[in-house]
Amino acid sequence: GSASRSLGLTNESSLLLKTIQTQRLHVLQTQHSSLDVLSYGVDFAFNNELVNPTDIGKLMQSVQRADYDLCVVDCAPSLNPLQIYLLSACQYYLIPIEPHFLALDGLVRLFKTVNQLKYASSAPFASPLGIVFTKVQRSKLSKDIQSVIRKEFPNLAMEPNIPWSNLVDRCAMRGADLFTLYPKAPVTYAYRRLAQNTLSRLS
Repeated sequence: GSASRSLGLTNESSLLLKTIQTQRLHVLQTQHSSLDVLSYGVDFAFNNELVNPTDIGKLMQSVQRADYDLCVVDCAPSLNPLQIYLLSACQYYLIPIEPHFLALDGLVRLFKTVNQLKYASSAPFASPLGIVFTKVQRSKLSKDIQSVIRKEFPNLAMEPNIPWSNLVDRCAMRGADLFTLYPKAPVTYAYRRLAQNTLSRLS
């Protein structure tokens, strides 16, 4: 997926599916010694019914046996069956949103849907860890939307904002990450602070 390509990984096969089938963890190593990637793969692009809740349980068991400090699941902004299975396997979820006119409405709908799924499930379900404002531009509308969301969800709105930057697209095109290509850029500094604040919330 996009996250893999942004890290310079071009293997489009689904190591997620391979891990489920073999019950052994198959990952791609990155240039960062502390970061491995379990690719989603194009197998799921047209068929989200390749796995079921039992399969996701086996997947998480394989990940747990590897004894990682933290497992981050990068999901598309939708609630198809696979995303729901993954949410049920996670402890928390982060919500990145762009502060535009329809953001609040989408946020309310998301929480409503997730709460319905949570109450309908007999198994533990992920809880919201925070809301991250991303691709933030300096405009009055953006500030107003952020203000409304922070007022509605004071305990979830996180700092700092992630500013809009074309450096993100440049990194994706070159198959590299911000921390490698632009370590001193403002957007990189914002992501670093966000990571630190996220870990603080988890602890």
